[in-house]
Parts: sequence; C-alpha cells; structure tokens
Amino acid sequence: MAGTEISPEIRKQIMLFQRTEITEYNIYQRLARRMEGKNREVLERISLDEKRHAGVWRRYT
Repeated sequence: MAGTEISPEIRKQIMLFQRTEITEYNIYQRLARRMEGKNREVLERISLDEKRHAGVWRRYT
C-alpha cells in the first residue's frame, strides 16, 4: 500500500486485527508448552501462523 493513505478508522481496525493475532500467538504458545508430542507441534505451528499474520497487518500500520 505504498503511497496510499489509510483513514484513521481503518487504521484503528487494522491495529485491532494485529493485536488479536499477537494475542492468539501468545495463547497458542502457552498451550503448546503444556502439551507433548504431536499436539505440541501442531499448536506451535498454529502460533507461528498467528505471529506471521500479525506481521502482515504490521505492514499497514
């Protein structure tokens, strides 16, 4: 979105999306630490997906 202005309302919404993704990353990380084996691996992968999603939103803020 280089050169494109984002309205304050849209920016606020994007910040909320980003914050939600970071929260979900932390939740999945905590759950993963309590698990073992395959369940732990799956939760860790999900957490990394959430972290990546937050990074996508960060590009717009």
